[in-house]
Amino acid sequence: MPLKFPVGIVIPFAGPLKEDQLKSSGWLPCDGRVLDKAQYSELFNVIGTKYGGDGVPNFYIPDLRGRFVRATDHGRGYDPDAQQRKATRSGAVTGDNTGSVQDFATGRPKNTFITNDQGNHNHSVDHLPTDYWNAACAITDNEGANFPGRTATSGEAGQHSHTIISGGDSESRPINLYMYWIIKFTSADYDESMLLAAGSIVSFAGDAVNQNNDLIANGWLPCTGSAYEVSKYPELYENICNIYGGDQTNFNVPDLRGLFVRGVNTNTSDTSGVQGSTRVGQTEDYLTALPKAANFSLSTDGLHTHSAPKLPHDKYIENYCAGHEVANFPSGQVTDNNGNHTHVIAGGDAETRPVNIYLDYIIKSSNV
Repeated sequence: MPLKFPVGIVIPFAGPLKEDQLKSSGWLPCDGRVLDKAQYSELFNVIGTKYGGDGVPNFYIPDLRGRFVRATDHGRGYDPDAQQRKATRSGAVTGDNTGSVQDFATGRPKNTFITNDQGNHNHSVDHLPTDYWNAACAITDNEGANFPGRTATSGEAGQHSHTIISGGDSESRPINLYMYWIIKFTSADYDESMLLAAGSIVSFAGDAVNQNNDLIANGWLPCTGSAYEVSKYPELYENICNIYGGDQTNFNVPDLRGLFVRGVNTNTSDTSGVQGSTRVGQTEDYLTALPKAANFSLSTDGLHTHSAPKLPHDKYIENYCAGHEVANFPSGQVTDNNGNHTHVIAGGDAETRPVNIYLDYIIKSSNV
């Protein structure tokens, strides 16, 4: 007799959903639908109203469309925002509990962001002298300026910071592949030969590549993108077709090596922050978004000087003298705001990813 799975188990499914077929083997898609407690009592006894509802009689199942799955922290400390996790809807759980949800966030990179030093810029100064001359004799009471050396440097009052306000993506995500998630709702064998349909995927704690022959002998194939003959695995081909490659003679299984699994975002009403295709089997590269909690800010270590050729050094009142280098000395002159410049941010890490552990994925090759 096939191995039974506990009620409430959630697994990814590699093919397009055929709900009648799934339901006949005791599975439902994880699309957040509302169920009747009396009709689905076994599932209610396992998940209750963690995902919403009042239990008299309605309750909700998980909605994994467009979402990644993260193991409940249970106080371990790997999720720094566990206590701020939200409810999926009214009546659902919050905090460090199975069923709570979390929006994306962008943490500081382990490889620190840095900016380049190509921020050279200048500030124009109204009435800055461009030349000098000698004061003539018998001129007095004119306000002039001492003009030694004909060059000077502005003061070091250039400390400043930059807040990052543009760039980035609409969400932070790891590289991933779209699949449906399904949940076991009953322990009854509706159709014993389809207790777990071909195309269902489970995690495998062993080495699926090195144990390939044993897995194949027991009705499983490693999710390494390999091609197989349609005639040899007709039930699996019927369920996943050529989504992952192949033709009418050969077909490929999913290649999940190095990827996270994300729920297909079909027909969801909550598309905020979700990008990309909604087709099963579609892959997405990773993205790094601007942070939601607060903008990144650069350090304020921006002290710098500006060379100011021929800047007057001091002023004095001309007297009966001759031979002084002088300059017009208008008061209250300041630099304008024509100092716009940019800094390109370098650094960061090789990918965006959540905390994770390596397991292999394997796919069921038949309905028995």
